[in-house]
Amino acid sequence: MIHPRWAALQLATLLTTVACVAVHAAMLLSGPSVLAAAMVLLATTCALCLRPRRAALPDAAWGAAMAMAAAMLLLHVWSGGAGMGGHAHGLAQEATPLNALHSAALGLNALELALVMGAVLAIGVRNRRRAGELSAQG
Repeated sequence: MIHPRWAALQLATLLTTVACVAVHAAMLLSGPSVLAAAMVLLATTCALCLRPRRAALPDAAWGAAMAMAAAMLLLHVWSGGAGMGGHAHGLAQEATPLNALHSAALGLNALELALVMGAVLAIGVRNRRRAGELSAQG
C-alpha cells in the first residue's frame, strides 16, 4: 500500500505533467517544430513514468522523471532565446499566443521539476535512514 503522502506527491506531479503535455501539444499545433515535438515526447514519457500504480513508484522512476524535467527546462531556456519568448535582452517582444503557451509550459515545467526534486531528495533521506538503521542493527 502506498503511503498517503507519496500518493499525494505522485498525483500532484502527474497532474502537473499532464498539464505540461497539454500545453506542449497546443504549442506543437500553434507552431509545429522539432523542438515542440521533442517537448511533447519528453512530457508524455514523464507522464508514463509517473502513472498511478498500486505500489509506490520505483526510485528509478523518480530519478528518470527528474532527468527529463531538467532536460525540458534546459530546452525551454534555450528556446526562449530562439524567438519563443522569455529570455531576450534589450528587445521588446510582442505578446503572442505562442509566447503565452511557452511561458505557461516553462512555469509548469519548473513546478514539475521542483516536485520531482523534492521526491528524489525524500528518497535519498529515506535510503540513508534505512542504511543507518541496518548498520546499527548489524
